[in-house]
Amino acid sequence: MKRRRATPLVALAGGGTGGHVVPALALADAFAAAGTDVLFIGTEHGYEATMVPKRGYRIELVPGSRLVGGSLATKLRGLVHLVRGLLAARRLLRREAPDLVLGVGGYASGAALLAAKTLGIPSGVHESNAVPGLTNKVLGRLVDRVYLGFSAALHAFPAQKSRISGNPVRAEIAAVGERRMPRERAQAHILVIGGSQGSQFLNERVPALLLGLAAAGVPIAVRHQVGKLNPAPVQATYTLGEVQARVEGFIDDMAAAYAWADVAITRSGSGTVAELAAAALPALLVPFPHAAGDHQAANATAFCAEGAGRWVRQDAWNQADLSSWLGRLLTDADRWSAASDAARNFALPQAARAVVADCGQWLGIAQWAQGAP
Repeated sequence: MKRRRATPLVALAGGGTGGHVVPALALADAFAAAGTDVLFIGTEHGYEATMVPKRGYRIELVPGSRLVGGSLATKLRGLVHLVRGLLAARRLLRREAPDLVLGVGGYASGAALLAAKTLGIPSGVHESNAVPGLTNKVLGRLVDRVYLGFSAALHAFPAQKSRISGNPVRAEIAAVGERRMPRERAQAHILVIGGSQGSQFLNERVPALLLGLAAAGVPIAVRHQVGKLNPAPVQATYTLGEVQARVEGFIDDMAAAYAWADVAITRSGSGTVAELAAAALPALLVPFPHAAGDHQAANATAFCAEGAGRWVRQDAWNQADLSSWLGRLLTDADRWSAASDAARNFALPQAARAVVADCGQWLGIAQWAQGAP
């Protein structure tokens, strides 16, 4: 399809979980800053349906559901939705005529990228994890560009079309890392993040861990995000243990939360790991054990390899050992500063700008190419 717009238009396709939507919003901000109109393509059941309009971007919804994994009935239903989504995406893309369709993972990504391929619209995909999923491996051979969050994923895609960009984070989170100073206060601020879906494991295990840390004489304050799960039992545990804690379902201002924190305890989804690194925040990472291809463990391994934190599998959780590690980290200023510096060195905070700039150079859109970091 030929361009027929005075202002470039990019379509960002995908979503589902906050882990897909938040980096996509960072990309949207970078494209918008380069004078671009932004259109999201998502599904009605994903987080994008509510999060994207709140950020002021336009979104169109197409059918989509799980295709890889699950029961036979789930796969058949996913196949039907893929076909319906493909037809809907073709109609949408013919009408909108974007300069680029960029998939960010999630149910709508496949349909939109396949539609773009059939219409001759330039397309790309962003793979955020250290271990790529099957869907992106397939799509990576169809699209024109592949952007990677981790160098460990490079082997899974054609080298000539692949670029290591890092995972996009919002500018306000990158600014946290730029401003972070050495710790001086005695009280340690601990941020617990269960993800947009919440983590029953973290909700059950972390309060006991932190109560033990406080009992050992380390002064702490806690912010604990429980996602969709019930906050009351978690808050009750902290209250009974006389630990200062704020328990909430969702944290709207993550930049402020990262700036407040001295250490995070969290899952190791790609978006979370990228934000921790950009914010120069040391972390204890607990990979979700059922993540496809064990990609969260691979993400955690990459983050911790240079000393930015520690990671532990759920079945290896040892409260006494982890409490001792946290205590040493939070009471030794040099140890904490080394971990913070390691996180900062792992970060690629200009990932979103790098993607925009490469797209501009590849497609000959000068206002995108000028954003090269």
